[in-house]
Amino acid sequence: MATLKFQTSLNQLEQTLQKHTDQLNKLNATQKHRTDKIQEAEAQLKETQAKFNELQNDFNELGLEFLQELNDFEDNRIKDICESVQNYLFKAGIIEKQILGIWQSYFST
Repeated sequence: MATLKFQTSLNQLEQTLQKHTDQLNKLNATQKHRTDKIQEAEAQLKETQAKFNELQNDFNELGLEFLQELNDFEDNRIKDICESVQNYLFKAGIIEKQILGIWQSYFST
């Protein structure tokens, strides 16, 4: 759920970044004498770019954490399965010895 929220925010910010870039390009092309608007658009673009980079880094870190947790889960699952198989084989060996003891006592009498 958090990953989907992050991805949605990242996509929205990417669209905003593109909008600010287009706006700045348009201002640079049409209004050579209006430096105040161009500077304002450049500031908005830098701010949006910084937010985008920060959110993208957070998203990448979240992905790495998710992969690490998934790997840990897999490792624990493998250990649990190995322990279960070992316990089963150990108990099966004990039961086999009991059965052999019963059969030997049956045939020895």
